[in-house]
Amino acid sequence: TGYSRNNPNGEWNWTIDDDAKPGVNLDWDKWLGYAPKIPWDPDRYFRFRKYYDYSGGIATDLFYHKLAPFMIVFEDEMPMRASAGGGKFIFKDDREVPDTSFNVIDYPSGHSIVLHSSMCNSMGVPDRIHGQKANLDIIGDNKIRIRAEKPFMEEFKDKHDGQEEIIIQGEDRPDHRKNFLDAVRGLDWLHLDSKRGYATQVGISLGVYALRQGKSVAWDETKGVIDAGPDDFHGGVAGKFPPSFLGNSWKGAA
Repeated sequence: TGYSRNNPNGEWNWTIDDDAKPGVNLDWDKWLGYAPKIPWDPDRYFRFRKYYDYSGGIATDLFYHKLAPFMIVFEDEMPMRASAGGGKFIFKDDREVPDTSFNVIDYPSGHSIVLHSSMCNSMGVPDRIHGQKANLDIIGDNKIRIRAEKPFMEEFKDKHDGQEEIIIQGEDRPDHRKNFLDAVRGLDWLHLDSKRGYATQVGISLGVYALRQGKSVAWDETKGVIDAGPDDFHGGVAGKFPPSFLGNSWKGAA
């Protein structure tokens, strides 16, 4: 699965308000929080997603929308490890995060999820689950299409009245806001609860660390930390990080 778009001006280069003045109408120090204390930088303030001090870039902005629904299918399984590729291939400005990113997340039950995103091409990849006997495509309007793999076509046709593919219409589901309010009122269960959110974020965080380090990283489920090894990107500090801190500011919150 993936989430791509094409912005000729460079993603996250939002408008800078020249009227923004630290100490006058904004608290720069409070905004920085645990991030490194640096002089006022309007680009970092208004375009924060470009910098690892405040964001994981593509992964934390867009992959969540795609990975979280798959966690419903895979019952909120925690990942085992992740590897990543990509880089700043088109936008050569002062951004730190990549404009193209590929994450491969491995799970202990025996499957991998591949996440792809580019801010330089909007074509993207389909939302698809690859199985040995068939492939499942999410095709919109609450529909899925299941098509048999060639070696198992006859078996599939025997089960589905001679059809080589089937389309299944799903049920309508309430939007996130209605579901959240209904859950607060005790009328429904929360579809994206803390467990599902945590499982989703850990997988994404693994990919961010893997890309920045240029190697696979593992999830230590017992300790609840990302095991990035001794040669991490934080200046030689032993690489054990809580998944919520994706950039350079984790040390102040540890």
